Amino acid sequence: GGVFKMPKETPKKFPGEPPQKPEKADAQPMELLRYTALNKVEESTVKSVMDKTGSKIICSGQGVEEYKNPGDSLDKIVILAPTEAIKNAFASAGPAIDSTSLVFNFLGGDDLMMGEVLDAAKEMVLMMDIATKAKISFNSLCHESIPCGTCAVTVVSLGSGGDYDDGANGVEKSIAAGEVYLRDGTYMTVQESEINTALA
Repeated sequence: GGVFKMPKETPKKFPGEPPQKPEKADAQPMELLRYTALNKVEESTVKSVMDKTGSKIICSGQGVEEYKNPGDSLDKIVILAPTEAIKNAFASAGPAIDSTSLVFNFLGGDDLMMGEVLDAAKEMVLMMDIATKAKISFNSLCHESIPCGTCAVTVVSLGSGGDYDDGANGVEKSIAAGEVYLRDGTYMTVQESEINTALA
């Protein structure tokens, strides 16, 4: 693998699936997707789509990376933003035992590390009361408009689809798929039509 620079203002997303059980192999991202925009969404739009699909936000939280004084020890003590975000989210999490499909959405700045997100996603699976047969997936999205050293996580429980129009597209289609990022009271998502194929 090599090192490559992304154009500014290009949201980058790694979708994947964390292991449901601790004895399973480590989670791996499936692919890198690059988008031309990160879209802010009105809360009423999120609520409307989720009402139609029977989906709901189980919890959300935010975390900040922090370095602590190690004292007499020579080891650095680093509190990672994704880890803090899931702890913050779990503190107000609703029940998930009846959920058959869950989506963990992580949003951070350009310094958001995939390894840290994978570790946080695995830890959250263990923290939450999730049915053994539930399907779990995650999205890790970074964008330069989000401050470095921060991370937000939003956990969505997907419904059966209800009376939602399968022909819908754009941000509503993304929300229906459970891809919602909540940070500082603002809802955001990306949409399939804005995948930057020129950078693929």
